[in-house]
Amino acid sequence: MNDKKILTLYALTFLATLGYGVMIPSLSLHAHSLGANHAAIGVIVSAFAAAQLLTQIPMGRLSDRIGRV
Repeated sequence: MNDKKILTLYALTFLATLGYGVMIPSLSLHAHSLGANHAAIGVIVSAFAAAQLLTQIPMGRLSDRIGRV
């Protein structure tokens, strides 16, 4: 791989991680502003994490099948 592809991959990974880092706290604050209690906020954040967990392996297999950058 050349350096430009690796730099692009690092930049995209950084932006994706930054997006999740901003979204998780914002998600709980938004749910609270809509009147959700602490238990409901916990369920919402846990559901988001569970969805990520369940899609990691299928998306990895799809990436292997289609090809990588």
